Amino acid sequence: MYTGLSPFDGPTTGGGLAIIYNNDISVRTHPLSDSIHPSLFEFQLVKVTFAAKSVTPINIYQPTSHALSSAFFDELSDTTGAVVAGTIDYSCVATSTAPDLSVQR
Repeated sequence: MYTGLSPFDGPTTGGGLAIIYNNDISVRTHPLSDSIHPSLFEFQLVKVTFAAKSVTPINIYQPTSHALSSAFFDELSDTTGAVVAGTIDYSCVATSTAPDLSVQR
């Protein structure tokens, strides 16, 4: 059996976005969806989980009636950057002494 998920609730510039998936897979609206609101394209962010592994696909739509512009690519870059920053666990290693970066002659 298949289910459809259409969490996009912003203004549509076309037919809207949806994800159709098999019920054996868990698909939920990603929590970051509420904080990312691009204006030049429709945007859908979900978390897909199967067999204890998960991925976060980004579904976007920009109608062909809108010309691609540098503003579109800037907003796309900002949007994907926000998703990556919000979905990757960063670890930071700190040391108490700085490494010796001097040039040996």
